[in-house]
Amino acid sequence: MKRIIHVAGLQKSGTSLLVRLLEDSGIAEFLGGQGKTEGGIDWGNRPSFAPTAFPAGVVYQRNSGDEGHEIGANDATPDAVEYVRRDLETRLDSLPTELGISKCPYSTVRLPWIKAILPGMFVVAVFRKPVSNTFSLLKRFRRLEGSRGPEEGWWGVKPRGWREMVSSDKIAQIANQWNAVNSKLWRDRRLVDRFVRYDILCRYPRETLEGLLGPALEERVTLEREFPVLRDFDDEYLRGSRLEPKRRKWIDSNELVLSQDDDPEIGPLSTSEIDTVRQICERTSRTLGLMDS
Repeated sequence: MKRIIHVAGLQKSGTSLLVRLLEDSGIAEFLGGQGKTEGGIDWGNRPSFAPTAFPAGVVYQRNSGDEGHEIGANDATPDAVEYVRRDLETRLDSLPTELGISKCPYSTVRLPWIKAILPGMFVVAVFRKPVSNTFSLLKRFRRLEGSRGPEEGWWGVKPRGWREMVSSDKIAQIANQWNAVNSKLWRDRRLVDRFVRYDILCRYPRETLEGLLGPALEERVTLEREFPVLRDFDDEYLRGSRLEPKRRKWIDSNELVLSQDDDPEIGPLSTSEIDTVRQICERTSRTLGLMDS
């Protein structure tokens, strides 16, 4: 019987990196197609920021988006269950491996719904230090400036009450987003099979993968391939950075070991900005064991 690893986590927390490493293990394959790092199961997240498609978009629109991307177990209706499971079955049928990978950042705030639909799915949640994650999300905002822009002043996973968090102070807004999303994730921790911390994944990629693949397949897994120690870029907020996503660099260079950016397009965070993030995220950061963040 084919199994699934479903990757959740706030955008820019390391979820794409984990998917890439899982694919490189040779044991698992992404359900969304080669070279992609999002999707894999059709939950109805179209368009992504304010979906209208069935089933997730229907729930989103029911409350005019006020509940954000959060969905509870009660919305695992028979028609939603049938739709998702049929889509998944089609994808699994064409999968050459016994283990499939799916990824959806919005799953981070809707695990009760997802587990009600697919109770046997192996859920992995990735989290990252708040200051580092905030800086990476800030880069996304800056990159979108002058183009289509974030929807209603927001980009990424929307927790319940997101509209009250929208602010001209994007550092505070993103910090509140990190705090709300990861607090919700922690409240739903009984639905998570494995938590992965971004910097630990970078430091111990092989050990982390074996620790996920073994339980997911319900057998001992020892990877023959050697995985290099990866730069975690958690100190970028102290140096500044280019705006190009790291994922794009992996795709263009086919390399996972990346160097520090030269010629930064966005400067480092100020001391007061760092303090703002730490103050907002302190309690959740302590709960997740990120005292040094």
